Amino acid sequence: MKNYDLTTVDGIKQVYEETFLPLQVKEEWQAWLAMPDNGFGWETRAEPPSSDEFVEAQARYYHHTIECFGADCCMFESNFPVDRLSLFYHVLWNGLKKISAQYSEVDQTALFSGTASRVYKLA
Repeated sequence: MKNYDLTTVDGIKQVYEETFLPLQVKEEWQAWLAMPDNGFGWETRAEPPSSDEFVEAQARYYHHTIECFGADCCMFESNFPVDRLSLFYHVLWNGLKKISAQYSEVDQTALFSGTASRVYKLA
């Protein structure tokens, strides 16, 4: 399988144009954004970020990816327990709810459960 640079807009567009694979939109998907080595500095703070800070810092990556692929090819998930170095579990999921608020109920269902159920044949 070809390697794609998923840290760039062009890389994401290339995946979209060349594959039909459902993508997992993870909170670390864009170069593992919540991980300490990506420059947000959350792991060095006395208090972790709030869900609003998470959204402000990362929503654009989620929106771009969802716009490129469509909600029916994306799913939210987490990288816990590893990401607890940077933020709390509930902060991540509250942030993802805020990010998804602009999408239809159908798209929100796809992002939070529908795509995963279909791809992993859970239903």
